[in-house]
Amino acid sequence: RPEAPPVIYEVSSAAGLSVALFLCIFLVRRIVPGASKHWLCRTPHVCVCTLIVVSSLQCLLLGWRYNHYPMESTLAEEPGAEEAASTLEALVETPSAAMPVTTETRMTSAGERDCPAVVTPWAFGAKGDGHTDDSNAIRMALNWASQCESEVLLGRAGPLSPMKPRFYVPPNSLELTLQNVVITLDGFLVGPTIEVWNPRHDTWPKGSCAYAEADCKSGGPSPEFARSQWSLLLLRNSRNVTIRGRGGIRGNGDSFWRIRNTKPQVRGYCLLKVDQSEDVQISGLRLADSPMYQVVVARSQRVQLE
Repeated sequence: RPEAPPVIYEVSSAAGLSVALFLCIFLVRRIVPGASKHWLCRTPHVCVCTLIVVSSLQCLLLGWRYNHYPMESTLAEEPGAEEAASTLEALVETPSAAMPVTTETRMTSAGERDCPAVVTPWAFGAKGDGHTDDSNAIRMALNWASQCESEVLLGRAGPLSPMKPRFYVPPNSLELTLQNVVITLDGFLVGPTIEVWNPRHDTWPKGSCAYAEADCKSGGPSPEFARSQWSLLLLRNSRNVTIRGRGGIRGNGDSFWRIRNTKPQVRGYCLLKVDQSEDVQISGLRLADSPMYQVVVARSQRVQLE
């Protein structure tokens, strides 16, 4: 995981500078003849208040900067980084080749590399700005956590980051098979507008399965299945997965609704789909602005929504 942002140190330095300048003004008034006539020395309290305001703004700007431009991962600097990178690639490319994991391999110090208790997408290069495609970083974090039976935290890059991150993911870029993993959403997964995802929507043909038309050649056992063939997060053949948190998943539904009022064949995506899975719990999430369905559960057992 990346280190915490150095906001504390920078703000402390700004506060120390404020105190130092106040002391300098006070000494100049005492030592230099006629200095008290200068406006800077006549109103030192105004200067100090201004410095305090500047320090506060600096604190907010530093948190915003770190949230939108997170530091690069320190994973490459840790011992055994090359071997860890090759293991991560194996987990993503060929999950069946992953080595067996036991509870004894959980990371308890920086020197161990196999299985951390909590995995974040920041360690894999996520940006969280709502525009950069973060699907690969999230997919790597989820696959690694599934192999380790760890928790995945999709949240702030650091404790002082002021805003919830927004991880941009194209539809069907997160089609995952997970087992024994907890996903905590403190930020948001966000989907594209229709102009970004389907710039040629004006020529989108009928038979696209968006509404399971009569000439639709793909799909599943029901029209609803065909209508939900695209989603931002798809769990397939997954077991014992918990998705929770105070964040959620947001689409850009309004850009689709305007088009689909007159062209219903234009495709839309769902926010969350659970297919052929068992023992999945979903609780506390905020799901909004879906171009199609918010949540779809198909061919699954023991799926609990709260």
